[in-house]
Amino acid sequence: MPPEGPSGGAAGGGGFTLVQTGGYTCDLNANQCRPLTSGVGSAVQVRALGDGSFQVQFPFGGLRVNRDCSLVDQPGYTLFPCPFFPNVQGFQGLLVTAQGAQPINTPFQYALIDMDFDQDGVVNEPGYYSHSSGSLAFEAYREDGTLKFAGYIVDTGNYTYLYVFTYAAR
Repeated sequence: MPPEGPSGGAAGGGGFTLVQTGGYTCDLNANQCRPLTSGVGSAVQVRALGDGSFQVQFPFGGLRVNRDCSLVDQPGYTLFPCPFFPNVQGFQGLLVTAQGAQPINTPFQYALIDMDFDQDGVVNEPGYYSHSSGSLAFEAYREDGTLKFAGYIVDTGNYTYLYVFTYAAR
């Protein structure tokens, strides 16, 4: 059963804070991983607005999204990773960073994420993935609808890197 999204659980009501709790990066060719230290502790504020939309406030700026995490001011795009479960079958992702917004060209599809990327012993978690030649992006959600982890794999041809970011709602 997919998570409830913004209408219930921790993502419901007036809002919540999503905190990056950790993560890791791996050089998959060398089979070497190390913990991520940058970004740990950074918070994203999610606040319900009276019109059914949500304000998502990053440390570097904010934007408004609908209940399915689609961007109010950029129709056709959905925030990746979304702080709460979008509850749709698929979407066109937009990665937003301090350096700007970057569209993810291959659409995301709903799936059970069958790898234990956050290393908690649980697999088949509801989420989304986007796969294209040389890259894979993914996100998974808790039962309360909040983001549990997100990440991506980049294959340059000579090197393959994995980046995973873990989150907790407060």
